[in-house]
Amino acid sequence: MLVTVSPQPHRAFLDERPWQFAFGHVFKPPGDLVLDGPELSGTDVGYWRCDIARGERLSWTGPVYELFGLPAGNEIARGEAVGRYREGSRAVLERLRTFAIDNRCGFLLDARMSESSGARGIRILSAPLVFGGRVVAIHGLKRAI
Repeated sequence: MLVTVSPQPHRAFLDERPWQFAFGHVFKPPGDLVLDGPELSGTDVGYWRCDIARGERLSWTGPVYELFGLPAGNEIARGEAVGRYREGSRAVLERLRTFAIDNRCGFLLDARMSESSGARGIRILSAPLVFGGRVVAIHGLKRAI
């Protein structure tokens, strides 16, 4: 796929299909994606949240810690977490995340972890939490693929 620069900033990085990024897909959720409760307990799907309004503070459930090869409950900086993705996946993740925050939309991304993190694939589902017209956090699900 060729990436072309468009005079419309929201169209940069988009290919011929509307709202389609290389290796990921953005979407407008019908409302907040709120996921907690017994449906997720005992599964390999982990819930994550990044509080943008509170300095990019991360919150993860146990399965997300497992995906990153970290002990559950440890505080981790977003930069350290992002550094565990392979370079190409990390670049796409950052573009999708920026686009999602700027445009108050979610995204789905299949990414690869770095060799030091086990070189596995990970599927990320992300949706914004909007308050007062601006994104204050993003959250969603992660699982191994």
